[in-house]
Amino acid sequence: MPTYVYKVKNSDFTFEYKQSIKEEPLKYLPKDIQGYDAKNPVEVERVLTSNVNFIFNGTGFYNTDYKSSNKGNSNSCESPSSCACAVN
Repeated sequence: MPTYVYKVKNSDFTFEYKQSIKEEPLKYLPKDIQGYDAKNPVEVERVLTSNVNFIFNGTGFYNTDYKSSNKGNSNSCESPSSCACAVN
């Protein structure tokens, strides 16, 4: 589930909230966030960010589908001449 950043309107207060992609954006501060007041609902708006990471789990997705470091990778080359794929 992605985590979205929300901002309280007319304030600098921001918070992160996990939601399904299919859910509508929040309109009011949710109950589980500090500052919630049932008598005076506080309006919020979703903030656009570039830090959205998705991890696909389930059948058909493998750990090798994600970028990883070359530690212990036998396909990494120290120099072009030591590579198995190097042209001599």
